[in-house]
Amino acid sequence: MELSELTAALEAYTQSTILPAINAAVSGSATKFDKRFDSLSALLEASKAAPAPAPQQAVQPGEQQQLSQTPALTARVAELEALVVAQNAVAAKNRLGTALGVVASSKGLQHVPTFTKLFSSDYGDDLREVDGEWFVGDTPLTTAVDVFTKTEDGSIFLPPSGVQGSGSKPSDGKPVSKPPDFNATVTAAFSR
Repeated sequence: MELSELTAALEAYTQSTILPAINAAVSGSATKFDKRFDSLSALLEASKAAPAPAPQQAVQPGEQQQLSQTPALTARVAELEALVVAQNAVAAKNRLGTALGVVASSKGLQHVPTFTKLFSSDYGDDLREVDGEWFVGDTPLTTAVDVFTKTEDGSIFLPPSGVQGSGSKPSDGKPVSKPPDFNATVTAAFSR
């Protein structure tokens, strides 16, 4: 079978089978669309002919206005309330992180993000915010951080003391002794 014969057979099949199926499907949709359009047009005309609703009377103080709510509206309100609660919790967590970061930086603590996570995990249940100030129980946050840095876990965030070596004792900050000159030591060893 040649290409021209194959093309002719495909064209005949398209005309006899595919196009009638498409026309049948589209005509059913067109009929449904026409019916829907007619019903919407009638509804629009009826709403234009209907008198305007009377304005509602204002609710007097002390009266309780009864509103009819659908289950879908009630569910949506509950969903939005849950979203607001979640957003408030995230905002409070961010404010706490900022407050801890400021206190840690002012005290010269190291590894502030790790400090914030550890402090929050240790004292998370007792942390609360009152008028923009943070407290651990009844203790202000700065005092609680001071107490925490005196514990074994908190002391790792303190900066080094400035002395060198294990077991060194803090001094007045002056060098204990000047290290010997390497070249002078080597020259003295070989000159003997």
